[in-house]
Parts: sequence; C-alpha cells; structure tokens
Amino acid sequence: MEINNLRNLIVRAWAEAEAQLRQDLKLRFPDCDEEFITGLLSGYLRSEFETVSGNGCVEQAFLSDLATDFPEVDFYNEHQIWRGLIAAVTFHPRNVEAKTGGDFGLVVVRPEVSRELEGLRIEDGRKRGLLCQAKISQRPTKSRRKGKLGKLSDNEVKVLEAKLDYLALVLYKYQDIDRKMLAPFKWQMASGATVKDIRNWLAKDCLPNEWDSPQALAALVDERIGTGDERLIKKDIAPQVRSSLIITIKWKDGWNPGDVIHFLQQEVSAQPEVEVFVK
Repeated sequence: MEINNLRNLIVRAWAEAEAQLRQDLKLRFPDCDEEFITGLLSGYLRSEFETVSGNGCVEQAFLSDLATDFPEVDFYNEHQIWRGLIAAVTFHPRNVEAKTGGDFGLVVVRPEVSRELEGLRIEDGRKRGLLCQAKISQRPTKSRRKGKLGKLSDNEVKVLEAKLDYLALVLYKYQDIDRKMLAPFKWQMASGATVKDIRNWLAKDCLPNEWDSPQALAALVDERIGTGDERLIKKDIAPQVRSSLIITIKWKDGWNPGDVIHFLQQEVSAQPEVEVFVK
C-alpha cells in the first residue's frame, strides 16, 4: 500500500520540529554536541506528532491513502479502520559508550494494508530503519573561521564498513563562530560508497549528494533507503546500546488489528441460464 499522504504528514512534522529546534538552540542552547541535538530533536518531534494525532490529521491522511489504493471499499461508513490511528515518537538514549558505530538509529514503523483474494489484510509493525552517523562542525579557530566536520574515528571505520548500505551521515553545521546558528540538517547516504570515500568527504567538507531532511524522511518512508530487515534493525540500527529515534504510526489504546480481514463488498453478477436442446 502506498502511504503518500501519511508520508507527507511525517515529513512536514519533522521539518517543523527541526525548525523549532534550530530556533531554540539559537536562543537557549548554543554550542551543543551531536547527542544533545539529537535528544532535543526527539522532544520536538514528540510534541509535533502529538499535535497531528490529537487533531485527527493522522487519521485523515491514512484514510486518504486507503481510499486511493482501495477505491472499491467503503472506508467512510463501514470499514473505519483508520479511526484511532496516531503517530508517536520514542527516543531511547544509549545505555553505554558501546562499540556499535553510528550515533543513532532512525526507524519508521507503520501499518500495512494489502489486498487478498477475499478482502483486505491489515497488519501493523512494518519497519524501515536507517543507521545515522552524526557529524558536527568543529569549533573555528583564529586561522580557520569555518569549523570543519568531525572525522571518522578508527573504531567507527572498523564498525561501519559492513553497514554502508543502510548508513547515512547526518550533518549538524553551525553557521557562525559563536555556534548559535545551526544550519538545516544535511544527509548524505553512504550506499555505494566506501569508508575511504566518506573520510575524504569529511576531510574536504564536500559531500557529493547532500539531501535535506524532507528528502531523507520521504525516501525512508518510501523504502528507497535504509533496510526493512528486522534482524539488521534489531542488531545494528536500534539495539539497546545505541540511541534510537522511532516514529511509530499505530492504533491508540493498544488495539492491534493483526490478522483481521475486512471483506470487500463485491457484486456478483447472475450467470445467464443456458438451454440445451437435444434432438
């Protein structure tokens, strides 16, 4: 099932949360590190998703997607499976300074609706994960007015080499010497690159294909980046030893549709009678 309207809602909520974060850093929290910025972002995301859940925007976006993909089903009156759908954000800080590589895992969890012979199957818990290596611009010096991006440590090189297919660099760049003005986040996908390439990008502060956050989030929801392999998500992207930011589209009050099948209302045309004459 395509979730274009739900995807756009997620993207807008992230963009709004990021804008609020940057304003708050300017006014209250200058010169912060990557971990603080990521944790603060999770709070703004949680607030944004509570708002769009409370005003029914999540329900309406999902309903629009359902009506587009399954026009033969009466979702407005009879099969109101969209009711009670919300978006929630959870942030799990890392427990230890572990040798896992990557600063945080980003996971989107959403429902999946598919057509079967007799009806629709509704399941929750479809996941897509992206391992994120955050890098922040270093403090400028008298001889270097612009802070360069941090390098990959030897441990990061060792650990991340096998995870490049579902890795993204997330760049936190300050725009001023006082480190109050944080630029919009930039994302660089590592798929197709090598660790040597990444080291060169960071050393030169020149990444070949930077995305903004709306582009990155849309690609993750559309499953064009990251991985849907639950084993890799659990082991590499969102284990307990790493900070993880999880956006979950789910039904409130703990309802789990599981294997529920909503049958389609189909008209069965009568077969014409055939008369057989025997001479």
